Amino acid sequence: MMSRTIFVMTIAGLIACSHAATVRGVGWRGDGTGRYPDADPALEWAEDKNVVWVTPTDDWSHATPAVGAERIFITAEPFGLIALNKADGKLLWHANHEYEDLPPGDEANGYLAAERIKRLANEAKRELETVRKNLNELVNAEAKDEAKIAKLKSREARLAKRHAERSERYEAMAEFKKPGTSPNCEYASASPVTDGRSVWVVFGNSVAACYDQDGVRQWIRVIDKPGKQGFGHSSSPLLVDGMFVIQMDDLAAHDADTGELRWRTDVEVMPGTPVMTRLDGKAVIVAPSGHIIRASDGALLARVKAGIFNSPIVHDGIVYYASSMSGVAMAVKLPEKAEPFEPQILWKTTVVEGAHYYSSPVVHKGLLYTLAEFEGLSALDAKTGELLYTRKLEISTAFPSVTVAGDHVLVTGQGGTTYVLEPQRQYTEVAKNKLEGFRSTPVFEGTRMYVRAKKNVYCIGR
Repeated sequence: MMSRTIFVMTIAGLIACSHAATVRGVGWRGDGTGRYPDADPALEWAEDKNVVWVTPTDDWSHATPAVGAERIFITAEPFGLIALNKADGKLLWHANHEYEDLPPGDEANGYLAAERIKRLANEAKRELETVRKNLNELVNAEAKDEAKIAKLKSREARLAKRHAERSERYEAMAEFKKPGTSPNCEYASASPVTDGRSVWVVFGNSVAACYDQDGVRQWIRVIDKPGKQGFGHSSSPLLVDGMFVIQMDDLAAHDADTGELRWRTDVEVMPGTPVMTRLDGKAVIVAPSGHIIRASDGALLARVKAGIFNSPIVHDGIVYYASSMSGVAMAVKLPEKAEPFEPQILWKTTVVEGAHYYSSPVVHKGLLYTLAEFEGLSALDAKTGELLYTRKLEISTAFPSVTVAGDHVLVTGQGGTTYVLEPQRQYTEVAKNKLEGFRSTPVFEGTRMYVRAKKNVYCIGR
């Protein structure tokens, strides 16, 4: 009976996950564009105004929520995936993604062994520091106990040797080491992606997984080698024609049903998320590094010298990169077919030089909006690249991306302040709203806005 139950659950899970082959996933910034043209949200809100529900979370995350048919999926530091009921925000399930959660096998054992050696090395280090502190106190004491000093020196030598040996063993296991992070980007910064029936997720420790909407795990595995970025992983996955596509050590496509590798293409890994578009019906992936890749086989079609920290966007057959560290925004025309091509740069414009652009841009009504980390919002003519205005806003650091909900442009900073603007060629403010701080990007559906803040998840509605 148990075997039959497992078999039925497995078949149900494969059917659920295989739905990804026919449906474009909803994840990072919705469909990746940051535009929600059918949304009709409230234009004013606060922690006590137009709040439909609010759900506290014990652990924070920078990741954007993924909105499914009945669920809201969020991540939580360090390795948690949480499902909330979309109607009332009730927590439905929470899954963890430590190396201990991997199925038995040589690869899993390698990661577990590396973590064990690291823990033992840290234990030896802490014990060594305590012994050295005690030894220093004895050496500097007026009445010296030479016997105790000699004993502690002997113990110090043994612990130093033990720590060195364990550290050396850990360094030798480089392929199994957990990647480093930074306060700006830790392990749960990548947004989940859902097709409405299942959800896929990846964490900075290289563990990825697929679940059905009720939390039944379909697969879990180490998806790649640890990422090349030492300051944390933030690039979110895509669902493309039955493939789970992720940029970690390279750009790689995995079978969405099983997690098995389909193809891998060497790219310069950047913090931003690639986006998907179609040329003559064929899926193409545009990476922040400037690589443009055919999704069916991973073939490189073109390389644009971009290298942005945020995500590119594609609108009406044009890729917009806004902006690089040099402050250059550019527009590149895509060809009609998914074949190798020479990039045609339509325009380049210097916006704000020497600024970080973590916030991804958006295009709306012929205008391109890009947001620098501290220097404010810039609006450009999307056709010509003409800089129309730059406006300094009171938003703290600009990590959340610019979005469009209905006919309005929303600009947010990590302080929790959001400006609502009309899409005009001059700065036109409609409202200024405040919540608790957050670094994720708001998402919209109908009359509702979902925000993953530091301490709570908010549903804002009219």
